[in-house]
Amino acid sequence: MTEPFWTIEPRTTASGDTVAWPISIFQELYPASGGWTLIYYMSKGAEIPAQIIATPDGDAFTVSWTCNLPPGTYTWTARVSKGEVKRLVRSGTMRILPDPSVAFDRRSIAEICLEAINAVLGHRVGDPLMKYKIDGVEAEKLPPAELLKLRDRFTTEVRLQRGGSLIHHGRLR
Repeated sequence: MTEPFWTIEPRTTASGDTVAWPISIFQELYPASGGWTLIYYMSKGAEIPAQIIATPDGDAFTVSWTCNLPPGTYTWTARVSKGEVKRLVRSGTMRILPDPSVAFDRRSIAEICLEAINAVLGHRVGDPLMKYKIDGVEAEKLPPAELLKLRDRFTTEVRLQRGGSLIHHGRLR
């Protein structure tokens, strides 16, 4: 049985948003009126999953949730239970975007790296010092040729993220 599009879990939401959806796909097997409960578990990495408890709605369930999770991609799992019986019934992923009303750095990692590389290159003009030692700690700067390669790589990545292509000025990058 296929759920109508409006009863499927959202794929994307933002921190601070309230989302709601009805779940009726398994009401015949696990009816809420028959004592079944439905809980969604949202997890990212090895963190303890957040729980979203669905509300019974006749034989079906309704989920209403105000997202309080930090941005990222989460794996969700829906499980019904009745007494000691537990069954996984659905799973998927949900992307949580930053709260648009809160200040945060909206740049991608590639944009941040590109900006940093350009800043380093800008400060390197006329700087012959490539290796130094302070209090027994030795450090070596990346040669300009390596920085230029990195800049090209991140420039291409940023272009692709912004909907560009691998072809730049008539050449494949």
